[in-house]
Amino acid sequence: VFTNKLQLLSQGKRPDGKRLAFLDHVLASHDARATLSEHEIKEELRTLIWAGSTTSTDFLSFFFIMISMLPDIQSKIHEELDVVFGEERTRPVDHADLQHLQYLERCIKEALRMFPPVCTWGRQVKEDVKLPSGWVLPKGSVAVVVPYAVHRNPKWFPDPERFDPDRFLVDNCTGRHPFTYIPFSAGSRNCVGQRYAMMNMKSLTASVLRTFTVLPDPLGPRTFQEIPITIGLSMVPTHGSRVRLVPRRTAAERAAGSG
Repeated sequence: VFTNKLQLLSQGKRPDGKRLAFLDHVLASHDARATLSEHEIKEELRTLIWAGSTTSTDFLSFFFIMISMLPDIQSKIHEELDVVFGEERTRPVDHADLQHLQYLERCIKEALRMFPPVCTWGRQVKEDVKLPSGWVLPKGSVAVVVPYAVHRNPKWFPDPERFDPDRFLVDNCTGRHPFTYIPFSAGSRNCVGQRYAMMNMKSLTASVLRTFTVLPDPLGPRTFQEIPITIGLSMVPTHGSRVRLVPRRTAAERAAGSG
């Protein structure tokens, strides 16, 4: 696909009469300015696909286990979803809907704080860096960052084991160093797929939670600390997302049931 599209562009042919895909935009930019090599473009696309899909799926496994243990939080999410969607349980989620799901977004951010799917990543040090502790990271070494540990530092997130979506209210984020919350990395080499990933996670969680109430597995973990974790390319619940889904009743169904 990449090679065919690049050949069409080199021949002066561009997609016509249809919506452009992300790859079309990237290649058009490459054709105009050549700021990235073909190899770099391929690597960025691989990152986008992996970070925006695989890690999102891994995260959602954690999210639904967590939300099943938090009935009060889940109830607030349901209230927000009912305001946005009303009784529509099957209408596709669109971009305008996502803009109104602020509480759900804060819940996703808080779950990402506690269980970031990419729980470690590295950066090559370009010059000697002296840390506040006095240790020196020599040029050419690799500095390993562990978001899981950073996110649970009580200096930045008081009572870090408590699930609190309000940590991400605008007023509560003011003054917090941007590198203390890094589920998508940070800086000039942050995750290219983070916006797509957030939209994807909001769409999927909204679709599930406006239709179902999520209850914990009777034989599963009772607390976050009991969730078994496996770490590979990303961090995942060892036994997957074992929860129970109970269909939510509409207002008409509730009224009929009470009658």
